Amino acid sequence: MAALKFVITIDHLDDEELGFFGWYVTAENDEFKLYRREYDGEQQVVQNASPRYFVLDDPNDAQQLCRGTIITGPAPLERDH
Repeated sequence: MAALKFVITIDHLDDEELGFFGWYVTAENDEFKLYRREYDGEQQVVQNASPRYFVLDDPNDAQQLCRGTIITGPAPLERDH
């Protein structure tokens, strides 16, 4: 069975609030921000324009950050190179 991914909007959270949950901006330009979670090194590239989304592996993380609907789907298949 494929691992599930959880897609949530983060439009309701500013950078300070995301920092409370462990997500910090490590780089940005006019179009995107790179958020990094220090404890596991996970990174998310997020557009600056709304809607802004995170794709998460952990349902508990998704629940904490979510304000509305959580979209669940299978993880993309990994390719062997």
